[in-house]
Amino acid sequence: MNKKIKIFLLCFFTFIFLCQGLISAQINLELPNISGQKGQSVEAGLVVSDLTGKNITAFQCTLYYDKNIIRINKASIGELDGMSGGFFTYTTDTVNGQITVAFASAFPLAGYGKLLNFHTDLINSGITKLSFTNPLNSNKTFIFNAGELSTNILDGQIIVSGLSISIANVSITDTMFGLVNIPISVTDFNDIGAFSLRIFFNASVVEFSSINNIKDNLSIITSCSNGILTLGWFDITGNSPLNFSNGKLLDINFRYLGGYTNLSFSKTESEIDDSFGKKLEVNYLDGSITSVVSVKNNSIGNIDEYKLEQNYPNPFNPVTSVLFYLPADSFVDIFICDILGKEIVSLISEERNKGIHKIIFDGENFSTGIYLLKLIARNINNKNDIIFIDSIKLLLMK
Repeated sequence: MNKKIKIFLLCFFTFIFLCQGLISAQINLELPNISGQKGQSVEAGLVVSDLTGKNITAFQCTLYYDKNIIRINKASIGELDGMSGGFFTYTTDTVNGQITVAFASAFPLAGYGKLLNFHTDLINSGITKLSFTNPLNSNKTFIFNAGELSTNILDGQIIVSGLSISIANVSITDTMFGLVNIPISVTDFNDIGAFSLRIFFNASVVEFSSINNIKDNLSIITSCSNGILTLGWFDITGNSPLNFSNGKLLDINFRYLGGYTNLSFSKTESEIDDSFGKKLEVNYLDGSITSVVSVKNNSIGNIDEYKLEQNYPNPFNPVTSVLFYLPADSFVDIFICDILGKEIVSLISEERNKGIHKIIFDGENFSTGIYLLKLIARNINNKNDIIFIDSIKLLLMK
């Protein structure tokens, strides 16, 4: 092999080695895509690729968002190796829709996953982009160390739904045969010119009877056949749209025949229009009628499985009750969590005897939104032995 070929091969393999080093040094960052309801609080997590071996000890950035749609109140660090004990600071600027973060550590970061968490309130309906690019000059603001590392950033977005309509989840006992009232509630029900709602149910479980407690005594047209209930209204005057932010629209009266049924909106056949006839984006929340055994008449011997019932009433303001069943003495934890599953408060953490139990949740100090109630039952002799886990959604409407 002559000298020129040797030099060429040496240069070629050196080039390949350097390219591989540059590729491996590139770091990927991904902001989340989140959908939520106005009034909720969510956690927007920034995910990073593997930082092991990158010798990263510091980073800084500014995140930009639409201040009219969301508000980011604070930031917190993730759980990558090397983050604990580091210096972390952030500055919020809700007036201009941005938050600036800085982190430094004496030890290199390692691992992959959540690098940062942005704690966010959803304040108005709409869509906002999440980006580390300055909208005024298009400069990238995320920098690792002194900025010598190549970073690939994927922007995120948050979609906030304002208008929602929900059917309550109702639990009734085996002694409650007769009429059952099912509330229909709304949020951001403003400038509404017309609506048509189609609701499906099991006609062998309930029979439609009537509607009552109608907001503002609206003249609502009803029809029902074969387990399909249609409710309709329009502004016949053309200048009197509906305007009320939150609350109950009406009650549906069913005659309960026994059993369980979902009460489900047809998302394709239901429609709500504004005063100009424009179809609006709506978050439809289904409900149910659940049959439970009467606590008064139930004997402990009849309970053969763990069970967590849907709360009643739901939606609620501010108090609701929950039944749960224990077929054996158990250690029980019940938490209230946000919609992402992050624990907010513990309701109980104690031993409970075999039987039917009822707890009350008071949401007086909570804001309007969807929450999770999570139940964990453990072996009473070994708390590490989890026997049963279940959760339900709670809709608090103030």
